[in-house]
Order: sequence, then structure tokens, then C-alpha cells
Amino acid sequence: MGSRNIVKLLIAISAGWLLLCTAIIGTLIFAEMHKPQWQKDADQAADQAESNPKRAIALYEKAITEAQNDNVPPGPRLDLMEKHADSLYSDGQYLEAKAGYHDAGALARRSRLLERQSDFLIYESRAWHDAYKLGLADMPDAAIVKTALALRSDKEELPNKAVQAAHLALADIAIDHEQYGKAVSFYKKALADASTLKDGDGKRDARLGMITVAVIQKNYRLGNDIFLEGVEDKDGDANTLRSNYFALMIEADASIDTDYDAIKANLLKLLQEQNFAKLDEFFAAELNKEKELPSGQLPVDIYLSYLNDLAASAPSTDWKNKIAALTTWNQKCPRSQAAKLVLADVLASYALSLKSQSESEEQKSSPPSVEAIFARAQRVLSEEKMKTPSWYNCSQTVVLNCSFDQQKYNKIVDECQRKFPNYKETVFSKAATLLPDAYGEDGDIEKYVADECRKLPAPQSDILYAQTVMYLETLATDDTLNVTSLSWDRTRRGLRSLLTLHKNWLVGKTLLSILATEAHDTKTAENAFAD
Repeated sequence: MGSRNIVKLLIAISAGWLLLCTAIIGTLIFAEMHKPQWQKDADQAADQAESNPKRAIALYEKAITEAQNDNVPPGPRLDLMEKHADSLYSDGQYLEAKAGYHDAGALARRSRLLERQSDFLIYESRAWHDAYKLGLADMPDAAIVKTALALRSDKEELPNKAVQAAHLALADIAIDHEQYGKAVSFYKKALADASTLKDGDGKRDARLGMITVAVIQKNYRLGNDIFLEGVEDKDGDANTLRSNYFALMIEADASIDTDYDAIKANLLKLLQEQNFAKLDEFFAAELNKEKELPSGQLPVDIYLSYLNDLAASAPSTDWKNKIAALTTWNQKCPRSQAAKLVLADVLASYALSLKSQSESEEQKSSPPSVEAIFARAQRVLSEEKMKTPSWYNCSQTVVLNCSFDQQKYNKIVDECQRKFPNYKETVFSKAATLLPDAYGEDGDIEKYVADECRKLPAPQSDILYAQTVMYLETLATDDTLNVTSLSWDRTRRGLRSLLTLHKNWLVGKTLLSILATEAHDTKTAENAFAD
């Protein structure tokens, strides 16, 4: 074939591809333009599910109404109703989610879609259970799940995903009724279902349920044994298993010493009611207390953090409402240090959330408002002349969340350590900045922690080492001992010294087990609750 013919052939092929691509793009544009409105609203809701959940819920509600008016078949309508109820559930609106699943189940029943009806009954029961735990609903009835099981057992081979979910739901309801033997039996069935389905997350959920029962019955050694079985069996994501186990034990530990959940609920209630006098009375007493927790933290730092309870993904309106309430507290109580600390902390968190959003959207620079919010947080802190340890802790957070200035940050740390040499939160927070995924280089965090501990005699030096590792473990998304070269042997020594001083400290024993699993120290993990 001559070169001229080859050129003609290539031109023809290129023209053909161009026509095909144009046709495909045109078809996609036409399809998008002619989508029914309910579909457009549903697509928009899905896009906003994480960034603006309340907006997504409203869009799903709109899409459901539009689909019903358009006489859309039951299948797509049920999909919309399920996504709407799932969004409500994810937003913590359990009663509303329960009603949404109930309505979807009713439509599935009318449409003779029995498998879908069974699924919705199970989802309804789980939402009911969670509403009950918060005191928002009556105790759920197990009959609803048994009906779901009956609907599915004739239709599908057992076990299947829905039956696994049903067993988990029945176990949850058994716990509500304080029928712990039944609960464990159902969790074991769910574990068997998940094993057959090779569902790691399902196995994790079943084992966490069994750990919950063990914790309720104060059989902490059994709970730890079940946790270690999950680690060995590689139940889902290892960090999720560890973090959920840790959360269960924090709750159990709080019930032994201080009811932190009750304190948090009371502080948030006082802020909502704008009872600033009571808030100031509480914090005025706490800010001058120096007795630290076994973790090395001061209780007041934990209490102050309770008032900054918004997730980074919370809608902008929620942040602005919280900031407005805290601004009112500052205006009405200009001498309140707690009011300033919480406002500065929330402002910094809000600015950080905006900054993260702008970075995820690949914008070249942060919105101008971010720097203005950071500046306001710093002004609020500068108005406070009495610098307590908590003031320095908050200042570290604000500077860290701003465009990080290492020199300015270190100046705050050095000043705090001169004035309050026994205040450990400063060490913990600075160590966190030196993690590999933060601002640290190879060897930085190991050298810093060792240098700080060298200032103390044994066993206090090992205790500070262990407390720092524990603090980092509660922050990290990865295993602290695996992403750093911090010493497990020294951490273990420090933790054992702490547990000699605090024999009933469940969180310490739990972290001893968790960190031992990361260090592959099976013997220590197995004996963490031996005493």
C-alpha cells in the first residue's frame, strides 16, 4: 500500500473515531439533559451525602415525592427510600430512619417484593434499637426480625447476608432485654454466617457484640480473649476492630470512676440553654486542679474538648451556630477563660475543616475566610492574661491548625514547660506533630520523646514514655508502633508501672493488649487482664 493510501486510511480512521466519540458524548449529554427530575435530585443527594448530609436527606425526600408523582415502578422507588432512610440513620436520626424503613417495607409488601420487605424489617429493627439506646423509643420487639427471617428462609439458601444482619439485630434486641445468653447465641450465629460468606467486617461486628456482652457482665478477660481471636482471624480492618474495642472499654472505665458521658451531656445542655453562670462555675473549679488522670492528661482538657463536639464534615451552618453560641458566652462573661478557650478551639477547628475541604477540591489557595478565622482564634486567646496549662494546650492547637509555624509553636511549648514542668499534654501534643504523616522527619519523634523522658527519674521516665505512646495511639489511624520506631519494651515497662499504681484502670489494660498485638507480643496481650 502506497504512503498516500496509508495517510488516507489513517485520516479515515481518525475521522471515524472522532465521529464515534462525538456520538457517545452527545448521547451522554442528551441522556443527562433528559433525566427525570427525581433522578437528578437523587444523583445530587448522593454527591452531597458526606459533605452535607442534611441537604442530601432533603433532596432524597424531594426525589421520592417526584418519583411517586411520575408513577415510577416500585423497584427504583424502594432504592430511593432506602437511601433516604440510610442517610437519616447515618445522621443519627434513628427514629426518622426507622419510619423511613417502615414505609419502604410497606411498599415492598404491597408490591410482593418479599425479600426487600425482609431487608427493610431488619433495618427498621436496628434503627429502633439505636433509638432505644438513646432513650428516644420503647424497647424493640424481636418479632419484627423473626418475621423478616421467615420471609427470607423460603426464598434463599441459608446463610446469606440478610440472615446475618437479622442475627445481629436479634442479638442487639436481646441485649436491650438483658437476655445476654440469647445475645451471645445470636452473635455466634452471625459469626458463623459471616465466616461462610468470608465477610471480615461481619465477623468483626459479631465479635464486637460478644465483647459488648462480656463488658456488660464485667468479664473483661473474656472480652480481651474475643478481641485477640478477632486479631488472629483478621476480622475486617484491624484498626477498626481495635478502635471499637477501645471505645467499648473507655465507656466501661468511665462507669467505674467518673461518668464522663454524663458530664459531657450536662455541659452541652448548659451551653444550649445558655446557662453560662453554671458553665463558668464548673470550669473555674476545674481549671486550677492539677491532679492528672492515669493517661497523663488533666480532666479539664477533656471537659473543654466536649464543647467542641462537631465533626470536621459538619455543615457550615452547624459550625456557625456553635460559634454564635460561644461568642454570646464570651460577650456575657468577658472574664471567663473557659469561654475564650472553647471559642478559640472551635474557630481553629472550623478553619481547619474549611481548609481541608478546599484542599480536597484541589484549589490552589484556601478561601480568604480561613485565614480570617484563624486570626480571630488567635485574638481571642491573646485577650486572656492568666495563662493556665489549658491555655497553652489550646494555643498549641490553634497554631498547629493555622499555617504551621514551627518556631512559634516551639516558643509556646518552651514557655509552658518553664511555667508548668509537670504538664504532660504539651509533650503529647508536640510529639503528635512529629509523626511521619504530620511534620516529622525520620527519627524526630523517637529523639524528642526520649529527650523529654530523660528529664525524669525511673519509673516516671518510662511512665511518660508509655503515656505518650498511648496518646499517639488514640490519635493515629495507623499502628503507632509500626509507623514509628518508638520502643515497645519501654512502653510496656511504663504501662506496667502505671497499672501497678492504678490496678482497676481498664483503659490501660486495654491499651496494653492493643499495643502488644501491634508489637506481636502475644503473651503480653493474652495476660493484659490477668490480674
